[in-house]
Amino acid sequence: NVGTAKLKKSQVLTGPNDKLNNEDTLLYFDAIWSAPAGWEIKNQMFYEGYKNINLNAYGFSQYHDSWVFEDKVVISKTFDLPGVKVATQLSPSIRHTDFEHGDDYDYEYFHRVDLTVGYTPLSDRLLSLESGTNYSEVYKGNYTDYGVAGLADITFDWGLGVLLGARYDQFEVESTGSGADALAGKYENDDGGVSWTASVNYTTKWGLIPYATSSKQTTTIAGQGAEIATANVVGKTFLSESEMNEVGLKGSFFDDRLYVAIDAYKQERT
Repeated sequence: NVGTAKLKKSQVLTGPNDKLNNEDTLLYFDAIWSAPAGWEIKNQMFYEGYKNINLNAYGFSQYHDSWVFEDKVVISKTFDLPGVKVATQLSPSIRHTDFEHGDDYDYEYFHRVDLTVGYTPLSDRLLSLESGTNYSEVYKGNYTDYGVAGLADITFDWGLGVLLGARYDQFEVESTGSGADALAGKYENDDGGVSWTASVNYTTKWGLIPYATSSKQTTTIAGQGAEIATANVVGKTFLSESEMNEVGLKGSFFDDRLYVAIDAYKQERT
């Protein structure tokens, strides 16, 4: 029946048993060795694990149980040459991600409940996280990234600066899918990609710095729970590329109390 309803501020879509719980653990440890002749070797270890439970009475539930561990070595040295300073880094790394993620969204209806009445047995439904069944998507698996990167920051005495960087990543992916909307089964694949950046700037005697940058990045297509869908593993589409080109002019004046900048850029992400 068409009519007018007046709702109290407490009469909302949130149900009495809705919850969103997150637990995150973050650990890192660096070991640094200052070697002779200005060399430095740094080993960086990183771990993060998180668990998520999300229940919404209107018909949505979700969980994550994932973790990642990375070990990265950074070898660096700055070379002071006549008229130029060159700061360099070389960095091999290995990063492993283990994921488990489930989604329940096929019967997510925001008009399920009459807000003037509130949730009743007729407007509620058994969520997948409550029953352990009928998930839209569940993905369990892992992937390992073997990477190596190099960086050079070159500064000339007469004002020119050049920054050059490159990285290669090789991924090995394994994912098992189940649920109504997932590609079911266990699948494995591997792929690699290159990332790079090149930037040039010039510091003028008036404090203005014109610059230009071009870069490309390769990264993984992962979901909220760090998961990689089985369809992306089969189609070998779990890596994505982005590109950016930028030119600009910036400057700092009056003992850094005034900063000005203007730039134009073009960015593309697939």
